[in-house]
Amino acid sequence: MNKKKLIVFVLIIGVAVVLFGKFRLGWFEKAPLTMKEEEPKVVIEYVPQGTLPPEIPIDIPLEEGAPMQRNEIVKSVNGNEIQHVYQFYSKKTVAENFVIYEKYLKDNAWKINSSLKDENSAFLLAKKEDKTGTMQVSVSKNSITGDVTVEINVVLQGEPL
Repeated sequence: MNKKKLIVFVLIIGVAVVLFGKFRLGWFEKAPLTMKEEEPKVVIEYVPQGTLPPEIPIDIPLEEGAPMQRNEIVKSVNGNEIQHVYQFYSKKTVAENFVIYEKYLKDNAWKINSSLKDENSAFLLAKKEDKTGTMQVSVSKNSITGDVTVEINVVLQGEPL
């Protein structure tokens, strides 16, 4: 047998083996893809309009008639973090809201651990001596619509609560 015939013969045998393996033995078949359903990481409990989430102080300044955006309690599934969230649209500027909430925190014995403020956003992080969590107040201005949003978030962390 010459070299050319030998190469053709080996190629034909190779193709036959591959085809036999694919169709008769199931080679090269992919395992079916299955989507593993993920467990939820949080549980959200919606609080009725007109009622604040329990950990948000009832005397915190809120704008009269301001449209509410969020009013909920967010719990991690493992139970080691709970967030009490109230969010609304404000007619005041970012700077005006910053002054209001900074004053409220100071006047009510909250220790401000961190604060940031610029033209379009502001943030206050505070802790109170007799509380187990922290309060975060975020104020932001949407650069497209100009809407100012205020979010008050009391976060409780630790062992399963």
